[in-house]
Amino acid sequence: MHKKRPIKAKQENEQPISREEARRRHRKRARLLMWKRLGIILMIFVLAFVLWRNWDTLAPDKLLAKVQDLIGDASGSFPVDISGANVQHLTRSHNYAVLLSDSYLTYYNDRGGEVTRYPCTYSAALVRTAGKYVLVAEQGGKRLLLTTRSMILKDMTLENNILAVDVNAKGQIAVLTQGTQGYAVELTVYDQKGTQLYRRSRTSLASEVTLSADGKLAALLSVEATNGVLASSAVVFSLTSSEPQALYTYTAADTLLYRLDFLTNDRLVAVGESGALLMTPDGGDPTVYDIGGRQLLGYAVAEDGVALVLRPRGDTDGGEVVMLDHTGAQACAVPFTGEFRHLSAQGKQVLLLTDSASQIITQAGAGKSSRVEADGQQAVLFGSNAVVMGLSALQSYTLS
Repeated sequence: MHKKRPIKAKQENEQPISREEARRRHRKRARLLMWKRLGIILMIFVLAFVLWRNWDTLAPDKLLAKVQDLIGDASGSFPVDISGANVQHLTRSHNYAVLLSDSYLTYYNDRGGEVTRYPCTYSAALVRTAGKYVLVAEQGGKRLLLTTRSMILKDMTLENNILAVDVNAKGQIAVLTQGTQGYAVELTVYDQKGTQLYRRSRTSLASEVTLSADGKLAALLSVEATNGVLASSAVVFSLTSSEPQALYTYTAADTLLYRLDFLTNDRLVAVGESGALLMTPDGGDPTVYDIGGRQLLGYAVAEDGVALVLRPRGDTDGGEVVMLDHTGAQACAVPFTGEFRHLSAQGKQVLLLTDSASQIITQAGAGKSSRVEADGQQAVLFGSNAVVMGLSALQSYTLS
C-alpha cells in the first residue's frame, strides 16, 4: 500500500492566492516564456544571416580540410615517388603543393603526405591558381575543373572549345572560348558554383584572359596582323557596368605579347617577346620595360610586380632575373649561373630553379638558396623550403 504524504499545515501568515492573482502570474510567466522563445529564434536568424553573408570569408572548406588533415591518413614524406606518371604541372595552393598528371590532380602537404587526389585526364591542360582555388581546363576541349583541398567545387563541360581561363581569389572563373554566330570569341565569367555572372561576344580574336582579384575587371589579349605588321592589344572591361564599351585599350605595334595578369592594385601587366608593359587602371600610357637584345627565358607575376628571366643572345647558360615593381621600374637584377629551368611566384617573392640550385628573389635582391639535383623541372616555394619536381620524384630542399 502507498503511504499518504502528510499534508503540511498552512502557516498562519500564508494568505490564499486569489483566482485573479493566479491568472495574472500565469500570464506573466507565459509572456516571459514567449519573449525568451522569440529571442532564441531571432538569434538563430541573425546567426544564419551572418553565415550566409560571410560564407566565403569564413571558408568552411578550410575548416573541413584542417579536420581531414588531423584525422585523415596523410602519411608520407619527401621525396615522393612520381615515376611512371606523366606529370604536366606543379603549382601551389595555400599550404599544399599541387601536382597535375595525365590522370590525377593531387594535393600534398608540406611534409610530402598525399592529402587529396581528384581524377583529371585532360590531354592539354591549362592550370591557374588563386588563394585556395585550383582551376584546370582542357585547352582546345570543353572541360574544366575547379577544386580546393577539400572538394571539387565545379566540374563543367562547356558548349564551345576553351582558348584560355583564369581564376581569382574569390573563386570566380573567366573562360575565353571560341565564338559562334559570326563572333570570333566569347568571354564568360562564372562564380564558384558555376552561375553565370557576365557574358560578352567579340568579333576580334583573343588569346588570353585575366580577372581582377575583386572580380570587377576582366582583360583580354588580342594579337592581329594588319598589312604584314603584327600588333598586340590589351582590352579591359568592367564586369559591373552595363556599358558595352571597353574601359580602355592599349595596342603595342610590331610586338607579340604572351600573357596578361592583374596585380593586387588592379594594375595590368603584359609580358611579351620584347619585355613588359605595366598599365594603370585609368588607362594612361603604360610603362614599358624593353629587354633590348636579350632573350626572354621565362617570367612570373608576383603580387606587386613581375620577374623576367633574361639572357644575352648567343649565350648558352646563365643570365639574370630582373624584378620590376608595380610601376614598371626595375627594382633589382640578380645574376645566376647554369641552365634555367623554372620560375614561380609566391606572394611578393619568386623562386628561381636552375639545373644546380634554387633561390628566392624579391625586389630587395637575392635571398636564400639551396643546391638541388640536376633533374629538377619545376619548383614552388614553401616558406624556407623549395619543393622541386624532378623526373622521378618530388623533393623538398631547405633554403638557407
